[in-house]
Amino acid sequence: MISSSGKSSLLKLICGQAIRYTGTLTLASGLIISYVSQTTAHLRGSLTDYAREADIDESQFKTILRKLAFSRAQLDKDMGNIDKAIQTYKAAIDYRPLDDAMKMALAQLYISETKKEGSKVNYYPQAIETLKSLVDVNNKNAQAHYLLSTLYLLQNDKEHCYQELATTNALNSGLGKRLNKEITAYIKKQMTERKQTPQADQSQAVQQQG
Repeated sequence: MISSSGKSSLLKLICGQAIRYTGTLTLASGLIISYVSQTTAHLRGSLTDYAREADIDESQFKTILRKLAFSRAQLDKDMGNIDKAIQTYKAAIDYRPLDDAMKMALAQLYISETKKEGSKVNYYPQAIETLKSLVDVNNKNAQAHYLLSTLYLLQNDKEHCYQELATTNALNSGLGKRLNKEITAYIKKQMTERKQTPQADQSQAVQQQG
């Protein structure tokens, strides 16, 4: 299926999340649904820790995951160390260089770590390089272009930001319109903050002179 065509939104809607839509959704009575998010950047700790906290049988839990084709390396991975997590993703990408989802997960990890409260490291350049390698292989991935445009904007690279906006809009007009609104709002906010900063500095200088 096409990237950014609404697959995840449809699943979230079925799971009861507040998603705007038109038409009619009918679910069978007694239906039980389990949903695992595509975003893994927030994960921390190991499966051993999770099994202990959830009070489940770790051996049985890992056996089920192995049957779902998870490798032993993935089951033993500790997400508590960002550098270790990054290296694990990179190793997986080296093994499966055409895997969009793996590259997207690494980019999301970089973004999440940069945005984390108290973070002193800017991983946005690494996220950009990861997403560029994704679109080099699959240029039709609208979500990757959307993130690239956003990251370029945050890095104050408006030329590439608008280039990625144009590509996003061409691939998915709805996502492009949303991105355009976000870019406009961000730029307006920056302009407002710049106008307010000199006034604040001047006010502070007057107070110091007084």
